[in-house]
Formats: sequence, C-alpha cells, structure tokens
Amino acid sequence: MLISIETEYTIFHELRGVSPSTTVLELKQRMERKSGAKAAQQVLWFERIKLKDEKTIDYYGLRDGMELYMIYNYLQTGIMTILAKTETKTYNLAVQHTDTVLDLKGRIYRVSSIPVEVMTLFYREIELENNKPLLAYFICDGSMIRIAGDQNVTDHD
Repeated sequence: MLISIETEYTIFHELRGVSPSTTVLELKQRMERKSGAKAAQQVLWFERIKLKDEKTIDYYGLRDGMELYMIYNYLQTGIMTILAKTETKTYNLAVQHTDTVLDLKGRIYRVSSIPVEVMTLFYREIELENNKPLLAYFICDGSMIRIAGDQNVTDHD
C-alpha cells in the first residue's frame, strides 16, 4: 500500500510497499532513508493521534493512500558545511539550517558564477523551492546538493 507523509513545510513523501504489519518505527526508518530526517526525531500523526513506534499501520486503521503528518524535532543549529556539486565541480559551503534555498543559490553563484535564475537545486532527487529553509529538506552537515543549470558558465578558480 501507499502511505504519504506531509512535513510541516508541506513537502510530501510517498512510501510505497507498506504492509498492514509495518510498524510506525519502520515507517520512520523508511522516511529517514528517503528524506534524511532522523527516525528518532520524527513524530508521526494521523487525525490528531500521535502514533506510537511499536504499533502497526493496521492498529491505527491506516489504508492505502492515506496521509500522515510529520513533526520533526530539530536538534542542530548554527553553521554547517554542505557540498554543492555540478557535473564537473564540487563546492564546500558554510550555511545555516535557517538559510533559504534562495540564500544558498546566492552563495553558489558567488563561487561558481552560475546565475541564480538558471540554477535548480536537488537534494535526494527532490527539487528545492527557493522560499523554503534548508531545514525543511533535512539538509545537515555534510549533505550533498546537486546543482542543475547552465553548466557552460565559467567557474571561479
């Protein structure tokens, strides 16, 4: 069955192949593999009910196509280093969890000369939206961001 999980930043993740005997903890672990959101920091809700890790999907009466809501307990704050990668170059960038994707694009522009207007960023194959903070995508220290855009622009040395 398919279960959708919506985050507090209205980003949806679909988990396919979920069985009625799947536990909530197993769902969280799958969500961690898909999104990077640490299972221990996730709180899943269904119709105002906080789901317990040891209970199964069937216990809560969840069926194919139903949607859960996830609250994430953010622990990290401050500056972190992430990697931003084009097809030919990798850049180390210092950012904060609260920086927006547009802020990140500005930093990438300063080191690469790739114009912000043509730049599209991906994390775990999810396209990042300009107005959302990096923490909405569970980007953490050491995360790799893929840069798509005009790769014919000359990089700064």
